[in-house]
Amino acid sequence: MNTKLVKGYIATLLSTVLWGASFVWTTDIMCACNFPPVTLVMLRLVIAALLMFIIFKSTGKIEKIRGEDLKIFFLLAFCQPFLYFIGETYGIKYVGQASFAAVMIALIPVFAPFALAIIYRRKLKISLILGAIISVLGVVVMSFNSTGQGPNIKGILWLVEAVITACAYNVVLQKLLNKGYGPVTITTYQNAFSAVLYIPLFLLIDFKDFSSIVWSGRAIFDLVCLAVLCSALAYACYSYGARIISLEKEAMFNNAIPIVTIILSVLMGMEDLTIKKVIGIIIVIFGLMLGQGLFVRKTKKQ
Repeated sequence: MNTKLVKGYIATLLSTVLWGASFVWTTDIMCACNFPPVTLVMLRLVIAALLMFIIFKSTGKIEKIRGEDLKIFFLLAFCQPFLYFIGETYGIKYVGQASFAAVMIALIPVFAPFALAIIYRRKLKISLILGAIISVLGVVVMSFNSTGQGPNIKGILWLVEAVITACAYNVVLQKLLNKGYGPVTITTYQNAFSAVLYIPLFLLIDFKDFSSIVWSGRAIFDLVCLAVLCSALAYACYSYGARIISLEKEAMFNNAIPIVTIILSVLMGMEDLTIKKVIGIIIVIFGLMLGQGLFVRKTKKQ
């Protein structure tokens, strides 16, 4: 592979690792520090947007948005982070398991390529479809627990909402990439617009509970990691990777998010590593490699 392609895959892998860690940090800050979901996301986005504007505006990295594209940027921010974070955060709150929430989010690559194919009339490769299906089977295996008790249905519905809005986000993101906007510009404005949307929601829902938040070193660490690493750096890496490898292939990496979440949860003592989770991880990796075409024999011309 050439250097540019390698950088694209490295950026995509970094976003996958950070988003996998985000489930652990989100679970920790809501359960241990009593953070309301809307408050958490609003603070996360405000910090990320301010940080990116200060750094990249001063260095001239942020491009000027054309007037006709403002509504596209707003739609992008409305889909994700705004609607997506509502579904993900409330899903984690009601499900109570970081790994299961990550497993649900791993369904995104199953639907995202179909959404992109319908909107942009792209052809779906058999290897991509098979890889997605196999990866989903892997995350299903990981979701089984020893007690047989299923997660909260309300949490599942919120996570389904997150999956749907993430697919819509990929469609809108492709439109902005086609217009030539860079990853820094896209990430900065999507965080800023979404933060503006969250402020009135915070005042209506969570403002009365703001005083009950437990501000500790642990809470500040989790919040900074979520804002700087997951809302700023991870989205910038994802947008950068999307410019080099296809969004269909990049979305496949979402299937590896549960692997990162489970490993971190085990290391932090939040969950146990079971044989079912190990088998699921192996299946997910196999499906991911199949979806990326790593098992396809190429001709000299290709």
